[in-house]
Amino acid sequence: MNKLSKVCKRDPKAVQDRDKAIRSQFAENVREPWLKRDLKKRLRDHPDLAFNDIREEATLLVQDADASFTVKPNIKVERDIPDISIFAEQATSNTLELTKAVADLTQEVSNLKVEINNLKSSGDTRQGTKPPPRCYNCNKIGHIKRNCRSERRTENGLNKNSLLPGARECPTVEIEIGGNKLNCLLDTGSMVSTITEKFFRENLMNKYELYESTKYLKLRAANGLDIPYIGYIETDIFVPSLKKTIEDRGILIVKDVHDSNDNISGILGMNVVNQCMGLLQSEIGPLYIKELKKMRQ
Repeated sequence: MNKLSKVCKRDPKAVQDRDKAIRSQFAENVREPWLKRDLKKRLRDHPDLAFNDIREEATLLVQDADASFTVKPNIKVERDIPDISIFAEQATSNTLELTKAVADLTQEVSNLKVEINNLKSSGDTRQGTKPPPRCYNCNKIGHIKRNCRSERRTENGLNKNSLLPGARECPTVEIEIGGNKLNCLLDTGSMVSTITEKFFRENLMNKYELYESTKYLKLRAANGLDIPYIGYIETDIFVPSLKKTIEDRGILIVKDVHDSNDNISGILGMNVVNQCMGLLQSEIGPLYIKELKKMRQ
């Protein structure tokens, strides 16, 4: 107001309608947007309103707004009270359930600890017990190869003084190959018959053709180790004790073993033994079966 009066004193023609100018500036510069909007609308609807009238109108609008804002929070609080109590009850219920679950888990853990302690105190450790050691020399349980008192095997998997593992427990039989007599172990656990390389080179090398060894035929000892051989021959075998000749049998020539028994020159396996049993059964008949049963008893 004072500024406008000073302007008018300097230049009376600067502001033609002082009341209208003050009224417009008042409506334009109120702080609240909603109040500014309402005052401008009233000025458009009533362009003849004086400044004092528009100021009084603004005062009434502000008072009405303050009264409405004062009443609404009370109504809202009264409406929200039941919701808050429901949420509180739900939270309390969930807390009780969680507390019970934690208590149950704690009890289970305590029970498991008691069982573990009981197992430790009773000495029941069967699940963690290691199996007893096995000897790779004699294949017995209870000791290792380094502490074995049995006769050591050679690098070819054979025992000293024998052609194959357990050879000393097998009976011997005399046979003839190419007119040369030799003692052989009678081994029903062997599927093939063999003679030593030494016996072959000294007695049979000039009489038989030596066939080369085949890749598909592997000769293994009882301990699973390979037994090397140089080849095989095909020959007839005469058994003096039976006075029978087994024709066209394959004989493997195995490499010599250090410190082997010179009295044993080969092994008579099931490829020859089966033929001998067939001849005996065909010639003797039922008597062979009876004698065989007596021998087994």
